[in-house]
Amino acid sequence: MNRIKTLFIIFLVCIIMLILRLGTIQVLKSEQIQASLYDQRYKQFLLYKDKGDILDRNRIPFTSSDVESVLIMNYETYLKNKLLFNEIDNYIYLSLSPGSPVLLRTGAKEGQTIKDTLMDDVVRLKVKNTNPSVAKHVIGYRSGYNQEGLDGLLKKYDELLDCDTSVNYAVMQDINGGVILESEPRIMLKGDQYRPQNVVLTLDIHMQSIAEKHLSDTKKAGSVIIQDCNTGYLFAMASAPDYKLDYTGEFLTGNKGELINRATCEYNPGSVMKLVVAAAVLETSNTSDFNYTCSGFYRLQGRTVSCSAHSFDRERKVDLSEAVSVSCNSYFINAAKKLGYEKIYQKAVQLGLTEQTGLADQIPEEDGYLPLPEKVKSDVDLINLVLGQWVSKVTPLQICNMTSTIANGGILNKVNLVNSVVNMQGQKVLDLTDKKGERILSRNIAKRLSGFMSRCVQSGTGKLADPDGLLEAAGKTGTAGEKEGHNIVWFTGFFPSQNPQYTITVVLEDAVSGSLDAAPVFNKIATEVMELS
Repeated sequence: MNRIKTLFIIFLVCIIMLILRLGTIQVLKSEQIQASLYDQRYKQFLLYKDKGDILDRNRIPFTSSDVESVLIMNYETYLKNKLLFNEIDNYIYLSLSPGSPVLLRTGAKEGQTIKDTLMDDVVRLKVKNTNPSVAKHVIGYRSGYNQEGLDGLLKKYDELLDCDTSVNYAVMQDINGGVILESEPRIMLKGDQYRPQNVVLTLDIHMQSIAEKHLSDTKKAGSVIIQDCNTGYLFAMASAPDYKLDYTGEFLTGNKGELINRATCEYNPGSVMKLVVAAAVLETSNTSDFNYTCSGFYRLQGRTVSCSAHSFDRERKVDLSEAVSVSCNSYFINAAKKLGYEKIYQKAVQLGLTEQTGLADQIPEEDGYLPLPEKVKSDVDLINLVLGQWVSKVTPLQICNMTSTIANGGILNKVNLVNSVVNMQGQKVLDLTDKKGERILSRNIAKRLSGFMSRCVQSGTGKLADPDGLLEAAGKTGTAGEKEGHNIVWFTGFFPSQNPQYTITVVLEDAVSGSLDAAPVFNKIATEVMELS
C-alpha cells in the first residue's frame, strides 16, 4: 500500500513539474521560440547601423529627406540581368553571394528603373538617406554598413553617437535559400532599440537654409556666417560651392573645391582690415590728430594708391568716422604711418585675427596670418597690410567674431558650434559650450566703431546692405585683389544697430566689390532672418 502511495506521489509531482515546464515555455519563452521559428523562415540582411542624430538648436535633425532604393532578388535573377545592372552608374552590393538573395542599394530613380524592368522578379524597398541635407561642410557625412562618420562633426562624435542597434531587412526564403518574392520584406531592429545620445548644435536649420540659398544664388564661391553677436553661438555656416554625396558614398563634385569649408579658410581681408586700424586710432589720446586731407590718391616711395572715395572730391579733410564709412585709403595709410605697424598688429592679435576661434577640435580651422612687426621692412609693406592685401590673411569666422565684439560692446567671445549632448528623452547630459569672454575694447570705443559702421550703411560704401533702412544695420565693406572682376569681396555687419542681435559676414570670390556684390547678399539674408524672429 505504501509503495503504491509513493509511486502515486512521484507521478503527481512529475505531472505538476511537466505542467509548470509547459507553462514556462508558453508564457516566458514564447517570443524566443517564435523568433527562432522566424529566423528559420526568414533571412536577415544588415542594411545599416542605427546611430544618434545631429540636431539643430531647436532639436530638428539635419538628416536629408531624400529616399534611396534597396533591391532584393534571387542570385539567378541577378546573373540573368547583369547587362541591365551594368547600365546603372551607381550602386553598391549589400549582399552578393551564390545561393543567397542579392541586395543592391541605389538611388530612387535607378531603383525604380530596375523595378519597372524586372517587375515581379525583384522587390524594391525605400529607405531614408542618413546624411545631412544642409550644413554638409560642418556636419560631414556617413558611409558604409556601419554608418561610420568620415568627416566633420559626424567624424568627431562618431563614437558618442554609436549604439548597438542595427537596421535589418528580413525576407522569407525557400528550402534552398532563395527569396520568396511574394512575401513582404520586414524591417527589423536588432539590439538596443533606444539610441543612446544625440548631439545638439547652436546652428539653426532655418537660418542655415537661408544662408545657403542666397549664397548659392550668387553663383560664386564663398561663405556666409550668421552669429549671435552677444554669445558667440553660430546660427549658420554656409560654404559654396556645395557638394553632393550619392548613395554609394562617392562625391558628385567637380574641380572647384566643393569639399572645402570656406568659412574657416584664409582670405585677404581687404578694407575690412581698416576696422582694426580704426580701433587702434580710437585708443590714442586725440583722434583729431589723424584727420587727413585726401587728394584722391596717396603717393609713397614711387607708388600711387588711389582713393576712389574722394577721386571726385579732392582736397577734402577727412575724419575717422568718414574714413570708415567711405573706406578712404589715404586716411588709413596716413594713420598707419603715424601709429606704426606694431600697434596695429597688437590690436589685430587682441581681436583674434591671428589665432583659431576655438572650433579646431571640432572642424578644421585655419589660423589667419599677419607678419610679425620685425618682418615689415618698408612703408610699402605697411600700406599693403593696412589695406588688407599682400600676405595678410584672415578667415571669415575670425572677421565675424571680431564684428560681434564691436556689436556687443567690446567682449570677444569664444565661438560656439556644438551646444550639448542629450539623451533620447531630450535631457542634457553634457554641456559642450565655452562661455568664456574677454573684454578687448572699451564700451566707448566699441560704441564709436558701431557708429562709424552705421554711417557706412546709411551713406557710405555699405548702402546696399540696408537700402531702405528697415534693418537698422551697421557694417563694413572690403575688396581684396588687383584683377578687376576677380576680387575677394566682403561685407561684415550686424543688426539692429541700436540693440544688436545678429552678425552676418559674407565673403565672395571672383567678384567686383564688397559694395556691389557682398552687401546685397547681407541684405537678403538679414531680411529673412528678421522675419523668423
